[in-house]
Amino acid sequence: MKALTLKQPFATLICLGIKDVENRSWQTAYRGKLLIHSSTKPYGNLKDSLLIEKYDHIDFEYEKLDSIEFINSAIVGEVELIDIVTDSTSPWAQQGKYHWLLKDPLLYEHPILNVKGHLNLWKFNM
Repeated sequence: MKALTLKQPFATLICLGIKDVENRSWQTAYRGKLLIHSSTKPYGNLKDSLLIEKYDHIDFEYEKLDSIEFINSAIVGEVELIDIVTDSTSPWAQQGKYHWLLKDPLLYEHPILNVKGHLNLWKFNM
């Protein structure tokens, strides 16, 4: 199955359905289910990651995330990649990027631990 590596907290936010767009500098012809892999190193402190300038316009309830464990180096869930556009109206969409439109998020109750990620889309055998 195809997998995509992201830094935390964004990997988990996608699997929770909070982040509905992934911004990339590249596109792919692939559409379908994607495993979401969290990279070894997180983006930074959770709140600091979401307060940086490009996300400060998003209405976000941080207290809801206090009980969530943000695991690194793991397949944390899955999502459906339905399209790639450049004009998404999602608050997560960044100007000048390809907007990967995501639906049907699922955060795994038991992540697949100790998985090494890769650049671009990559194949993970379950």
